[in-house]
Amino acid sequence: MEDKSDETSPILETEQLLPFTNMRYHVILDNSDKICCDGYKIGCDGDKIDCDGDKIGCDDDKIGCDGDKIGCDGDKIGCDGDKIGCDGDKIGCDGDKIGCDGDKIGCDGDKIGCDCDKIGCDGDKIGCDGDKIGCDS
Repeated sequence: MEDKSDETSPILETEQLLPFTNMRYHVILDNSDKICCDGYKIGCDGDKIDCDGDKIGCDDDKIGCDGDKIGCDGDKIGCDGDKIGCDGDKIGCDGDKIGCDGDKIGCDGDKIGCDCDKIGCDGDKIGCDGDKIGCDS
């Protein structure tokens, strides 16, 4: 096996599990990348992974399905236009969002975790003043 320690940018290849999915992505790190937590980078300058609001990958990088992107503001992950990890991004079901003010989680327009959000059943809300819980409207 050749000794490549004299190269200026040795390559480290690794496989990791995507957050909120069972998909794996293949990552190539160079020696300028940090691996820790807050503000740690993966793959490209300024790209981060594994902390709140962090990013993964590079501008316009794609993963998994035709036209799907990962890791930068407005990027998508998975299939069918679902996005993850940035303000206003979506995860899981058509039109469903998670993790930002006013975002939704689940399917069929139900929301969770924000003022006047709904959960579970048509027209039912939880967690805000005057909100309802359950199924009967």
